[in-house]
Amino acid sequence: MALLAKEWEHSGPGVRRGEQRAWECAAKEREGRVAQALEYLPQGQAAKEREQQTQTIPQRTSTTDPEARVMKIPDGGFRPAYNVQLATARDSGVMVGVKMVNTVDSGQAAPMEEQVVWRTGEHPKDYLIDGDFATQDDITILGRRGVTVHGPEAGPDSACS
Repeated sequence: MALLAKEWEHSGPGVRRGEQRAWECAAKEREGRVAQALEYLPQGQAAKEREQQTQTIPQRTSTTDPEARVMKIPDGGFRPAYNVQLATARDSGVMVGVKMVNTVDSGQAAPMEEQVVWRTGEHPKDYLIDGDFATQDDITILGRRGVTVHGPEAGPDSACS
């Protein structure tokens, strides 16, 4: 904010009033986004501590999208992101479930299956999932519902082993 104010003060007589108003508006919008990001910081920090007790990366928030969480991206970097889960019907490929969260994928399998039941009126017989999506608790819950879970075998470091 101080940098924008300094640039505005030294903008010179050639700057039109419309440009000054645009600078002022942009500075106010950014100030509002920063304030909103700061409000989400404790919530994000608490979630990060619950999910990754051993992670040493400090919690950060985005000034452009305060609800997004800074997550490790497949290219090895860290950027503001969401996790998006989709459920599709095997035969038709039609999406029967969609969910966007600002947490890790783990533990989202049972809630997604509930959404599929809500949309289709029935439990799927088989559920093909990726390795990070389901926890042992999810697999147990889905088994009690009569759903057969298919996915990669849990590795030695997996929470499901």
